[in-house]
Amino acid sequence: MLHIPSVLTLTAPAREQALPLIVDSPHSGRDYPEDFRTRAPQALLERAEDRYVDWLFEGSPRCGAYFLQAHFPRSYIDPNRAEDDLDFDLLHLEEGKFHKPLSPSAKTQQGYGLIWRYCPPGLPLYDRKLSTAEVCARQENYWQPYHRALKQLYDRLQGEFGCVFHLNAHSMPASAVGRDGADIVLGDRRGDSCSSAWRQCVQRAFEREGFSVAINEPYQGAYLIEAYANKSARREALQVEINRALYLDETNATLKPEARELRARLQAVLVRSAAYVANLVARPVALYPHFDPQHDAHSCALS
Repeated sequence: MLHIPSVLTLTAPAREQALPLIVDSPHSGRDYPEDFRTRAPQALLERAEDRYVDWLFEGSPRCGAYFLQAHFPRSYIDPNRAEDDLDFDLLHLEEGKFHKPLSPSAKTQQGYGLIWRYCPPGLPLYDRKLSTAEVCARQENYWQPYHRALKQLYDRLQGEFGCVFHLNAHSMPASAVGRDGADIVLGDRRGDSCSSAWRQCVQRAFEREGFSVAINEPYQGAYLIEAYANKSARREALQVEINRALYLDETNATLKPEARELRARLQAVLVRSAAYVANLVARPVALYPHFDPQHDAHSCALS
């Protein structure tokens, strides 16, 4: 285990069960740094979190997966954005320019880049501009450790197994998909971040548990899978969005009674997804007491 207080925790599976499988939760952090100094109410900040996604997926290591979770809030600095995706107008530039080139994206134009300008539904987070030192401290103490841990894990697993499979876990507001919208949205950047085999494996695992699944609409995946996926190098990454209506009272950010059942269903999805990976790397199924070799590994394979 790697643990950096208030920053991240990386939990490894038992060594003999370890697979080239990563599950990460970058947006469920709720350790708010003292230097945040935001004007937004705490209740609004909490509704911006992917609250409890870390809890929903914390059983990942029991399936042979590595589980990485951020403890800092996305509204403070967002690990699912590029490090140069910064808003010029948010910065107090002591020397007239930032010390590194910046490349603000469309998300930054909307106010939700590396460091958010707004808190949904559009409330300004600050009544001041952020100093260069303040921004650099957030990058160095939070964003960079998260990405360093993820990159090192990718590199080590690829070196050992020759491949990496990554599930990037999030939650989405029910309003994003509408009243009759999907339970799950899988984003593979329209086929760029993973093979159809991996995406179909995960999709079928969700559908077998009774979830309705949409592909790339309205979320196709953001920076974390764009930056680390490389199909030609067998680095396959898939973004997973869970409809919050399944487990969360969005008005007060508390768990619904059915949340534990959802957690168990997600664990079954992880088991089947892990079985697919175990089959690919020829790991003995006997190492995984929850795997059914007839139904888990092969139910995910392409017909």
